[in-house]
Amino acid sequence: MNWHKNPHEGSKHGEVNADVDINRKNKIVSIVSLAIFSAIILIASACVVALCLPMSHFVDNPNTPSSGVISSVGSTRLQTICPIRLSLPDLTQYGDSEYNESEGDLQSSARYGAFGDVYSSSLRNIRDNNDQSITLNSKSTDDDTSAFIANNNVNHDAQVLEGHLSRVGSGTGISASMVSWATKGDVKGLSATTCSMPSMKQTFLVPESADGISIRLEAFNAASKSTVVRVRAWSAEHGSNQLNLSTGSASTVPARSHAYFDLAAASPKTSGLYVQVESEQTPIASFVKVVHMSGLSVKGVDIVHELSTQSNTNILSGISEGDQSKLYVWPNKDGNVTLSWMNDTGSKEVKNLTLKAHHLQVVDLGKVPEHANALSVSGDVPTQVMMSITKDGKDNQSDVAFITPSNVQGSGAIVSPVSANETALYLSSSSDKDTAVRLQGFDLNGVL
Repeated sequence: MNWHKNPHEGSKHGEVNADVDINRKNKIVSIVSLAIFSAIILIASACVVALCLPMSHFVDNPNTPSSGVISSVGSTRLQTICPIRLSLPDLTQYGDSEYNESEGDLQSSARYGAFGDVYSSSLRNIRDNNDQSITLNSKSTDDDTSAFIANNNVNHDAQVLEGHLSRVGSGTGISASMVSWATKGDVKGLSATTCSMPSMKQTFLVPESADGISIRLEAFNAASKSTVVRVRAWSAEHGSNQLNLSTGSASTVPARSHAYFDLAAASPKTSGLYVQVESEQTPIASFVKVVHMSGLSVKGVDIVHELSTQSNTNILSGISEGDQSKLYVWPNKDGNVTLSWMNDTGSKEVKNLTLKAHHLQVVDLGKVPEHANALSVSGDVPTQVMMSITKDGKDNQSDVAFITPSNVQGSGAIVSPVSANETALYLSSSSDKDTAVRLQGFDLNGVL
């Protein structure tokens, strides 16, 4: 299989520095609201909390499944992995430097938080042992309202956040997210993602592959032993027939390392993919990184997060009026779903779909209508969904974003990798009744 193992660069943890060059980042494109998210906020509610950076690492209901479980939902030791920033696969220089690929002024920021009954939390490079980790601290004197917070970058290595819980309960858990951006070079644009809890199996919905589009699956293994990872894929064009990937389907990811697989090369020119990633020996965290090019011009970059478990109701939040939108739907059973745009006054039905089991359906929804800020996908069968968003900015700039739904949960948290002034929070509910939501915000010192 054409997996590529990346040697680690000789770097240490980034500086614990909260100052992010926001003014420079604002020059990227006008898609910032799609990729930067709530300030350090603890959410306690009884509604569907649908956020651009959903937090699936909180312990809430042990009977509710999650796609990000390290061993069991009731575990008192939690771990989440933040991927290394988006990068170019090959920076070898050839001939005229004007035509060589460049990462330009690419930089990154990541933020980490542990909330509730957590007695310790630490952060380390994925290649390091636990004895080389740094400890998260809180300056709060109130144990009931404290949080452990840390900041750094993911320029040279993936980061592993661990939390040791005093007890398993609602409102206790860990959360992390990262963002990278560039105003010039061949990865110009902004990409962001929630960090993922390692698991033995992940699933993804992946956008179209075509000339000029790079799609890489990256698998991160924080364990002390290597693991064999297998990839399976289905395309919108081939129905329920599993694809025979041209570059193979299995390889080894070394201990405390990562490897990437070129999905665009394995299955070129498809309108979309449903991808399963399975690890045999150790839990892994996987992400799909996408770069859109048109000739020598970058048209957008982003990271696709793993899908949550199937649900009869999925809400995709964080969209804006005028965005070009496309929906990817994967069902395991025959059935029907209804698509509805949502805003602050309610929802409006726009399309009904008939689904066939194990057939990926791709729906071009055109421009997001006025005032809409979410899409609801509900039906008589559970589905997994993903939405791709394209936005054009000034001076022929553009960017892409990929939105996956959050889990339905009574409490959760998100940690923004940028400042509160550059953060947008989206809350959506599928209930027919009004719902009360309580928000708690923490500063960079972990103080409420």
